[in-house]
Amino acid sequence: MFILTSLLQSPLSWIRAEVTASHTGAWIILSLASIGFITFIKYPISLIQLILTFTPFSRPFRIPLSKLTKNKISDKGPSAWAIITGPTGGIGKEFAIQLARAGFSLFLVGRNETKLKALELELGSHLKRSSLIKLHAIDLADPTESDWSSFEQAITAASELAPISILVNNAGLSHASPVPFESTPLAELNSITAVNVLAPVRLTKIVVPFMIRHRAGLILNIGSFSALVPTPLLATYAGTKAFLYTWSQALGTELESKGIHVRLLNTYFVASEMSKIRKSSFMIPSPKTYVRSVLSTLGLQGGAIGKAYISTGYLAHALVQWFVDRFGTEYFWLKYNLNLQKSIARRVELKRIRLEKSKKDQKLI
Repeated sequence: MFILTSLLQSPLSWIRAEVTASHTGAWIILSLASIGFITFIKYPISLIQLILTFTPFSRPFRIPLSKLTKNKISDKGPSAWAIITGPTGGIGKEFAIQLARAGFSLFLVGRNETKLKALELELGSHLKRSSLIKLHAIDLADPTESDWSSFEQAITAASELAPISILVNNAGLSHASPVPFESTPLAELNSITAVNVLAPVRLTKIVVPFMIRHRAGLILNIGSFSALVPTPLLATYAGTKAFLYTWSQALGTELESKGIHVRLLNTYFVASEMSKIRKSSFMIPSPKTYVRSVLSTLGLQGGAIGKAYISTGYLAHALVQWFVDRFGTEYFWLKYNLNLQKSIARRVELKRIRLEKSKKDQKLI
């Protein structure tokens, strides 16, 4: 009887094992298929999300500039202040023009007082009647404690007239051309670090308490793709932009509950004096086109999908970031950047040689 029972149980056990194995296998296949499907659809969904950023459908989710222009101190006073560093050219100048048109009073911070005064005259036609303009000259590459004290006094005086609503940390400094780190002059390293890191930190430290007072404000830090993918031969510049990236995220988390928005504007090439690119295109916009797009997508991530307090607010740049984030390894993009900078360095050197030859030829004539 025992032998018969054993013989009957053996096939049943085998059948149960086969059924269990088949169910387990099916679940594994289904799970893997689900993971693959979710991974696959994330790409088109994120791309659609990116494109929608630059359409009217995103309007309800944007930070409205109109709310930031209001004077909460006095109904009869001037409109709220927008502080802009590096305003005499490129992106900074366009921020000044477009924020003036939006109704803000302007507090412009630059190194060259003559250029600041020329800009003041130019901005006169853009300012609204309720707006003021103030100039403050300071060399952010080598400021003294006296300079910072003077700046703080000027900001304090301005804050008594109207709230400080916007700070645009735009002033930036890069290397003259691609250069190995060990060959970079120490003075150049110090200046880049001072302008790109120490100045935004000190400026923001001074300005933030005035924003907290009214529980409203917007801080825009101009970033670079050199933080997204570090750039060999521009190592120190890339490092300073990486600092701004993580600092903006930490600062944004701290200040959000106090009514202050912080955004790092992740920026690829823009046709400007700093980039040494004169001709604009869809991929390389003019400062005017770039700033207009940024101001119309405030508060949205653009191409920086899933990255807290980061915004890539120009469509072509957003598409580049979307692609870089999803395709190719970090090592691949580092090598790509290295080869790109080597190519730029060769062109710079050839241009230098041609200029020297031209000067020699002129002397012979």
